[in-house]
Amino acid sequence: MSSGTSPKPAYEGRETAFFVREVPAAYVLSQKMIFGFLRRGLARLRWGRQQARRHAYVLLCSVGLGVAGAGKAPQSSLPAVRSDASLAVYVFLATECPLSQSYTLPLNQLSQRYAASKVTFTGVFPAEDDQNKNIRDFVNRYRVAFAVRRDPQQRLTRQFGATVTPEAFLVDGQERVLYAGKIDDWAISLGRKRPVVTEKYLEEAIRAALAGRPVAVARTEAVGCLIEALHQH
Repeated sequence: MSSGTSPKPAYEGRETAFFVREVPAAYVLSQKMIFGFLRRGLARLRWGRQQARRHAYVLLCSVGLGVAGAGKAPQSSLPAVRSDASLAVYVFLATECPLSQSYTLPLNQLSQRYAASKVTFTGVFPAEDDQNKNIRDFVNRYRVAFAVRRDPQQRLTRQFGATVTPEAFLVDGQERVLYAGKIDDWAISLGRKRPVVTEKYLEEAIRAALAGRPVAVARTEAVGCLIEALHQH
């Protein structure tokens, strides 16, 4: 760095003078270094907050091996199946959950495949951090082809007994849960995937219900990111 006199920066003013007066002469830094330090500090603070939030979510996901609550009676009545629908599928999702993101494609395919059979699909977002903007961005990014809704008070989450995302529930016109758990067997556990899907649990349940047959596998263990319960006040 040159030791010659450099022109005064455009941002020099009362604030700069204040900082320089407060620092002892032996430790006075150039104005450019002071403002550079402040800018870097603010940038690191913003980055740190984002990383802390991300790491907290990853920690929740890392222990998110939950047991589906299939087959048990809900604490209150479930959402009514639309009058023009024969079955309804509710899938609990989270915008930052990697498995929720990965499963948007097979869910889109299922919703389109069974639309003619009047099977409706709804994505439910129970996380407190999943505000409308986050969900809109998620829908646009992954081209979600089915309806979505927030569950800000986690009423649906409690009624279905959902514990992780993604977790699917198949409901008939009498508000009975016919199936709950995994969408398929692609995810063995968090971080472990099968190269090929061998069991399509949700689709098999839909087929059985449409054909008037009992669902052979009505419960599976859901793998995914833990749904963090809201603090009750």
